Amino acid sequence: MPANAPLAEPEETFCRLIARGTDPVTAYSESRIGVVKACTVDQAKKLPGVWARIEWLKRTAVDEERAPQPEDGLTAKSIGNDHVIDLLIKDHAIARQMGQMSAAVKCAELIGKEKGMFVERSNVQVDVRHLIAVRLDDALKRVDPKRLAKPE
Repeated sequence: MPANAPLAEPEETFCRLIARGTDPVTAYSESRIGVVKACTVDQAKKLPGVWARIEWLKRTAVDEERAPQPEDGLTAKSIGNDHVIDLLIKDHAIARQMGQMSAAVKCAELIGKEKGMFVERSNVQVDVRHLIAVRLDDALKRVDPKRLAKPE
């Protein structure tokens, strides 16, 4: 499993706490990994993928500190369709780099919707029985009652 892919709970919480600087014993208690996995602190650190994930989280925390801040002066009035598409394209690339494929697919879907690639379909249910009954009643009223009578 790649280190940039989140682990299952409670391993992920355990890794995140240690990566943020929490001592392993406290992370062990707070994440409840010992209860779920029935292991000790040392065993929890040796679980598959845990140490690699901790190291990856520590490296990306440094990268996140250097990450660009949200654009200054960004308001609802200043955002247009092209600007939103540009943001979605950037988010798509970041999500793919981080291994967050569901977020990347959602970005691609939103871009496609904005470009008119997908058609929204809705399921409309119509009850035609009422319409047929009304029309049948109208038709019967227009027919001469003598024609409806049974011949003798």
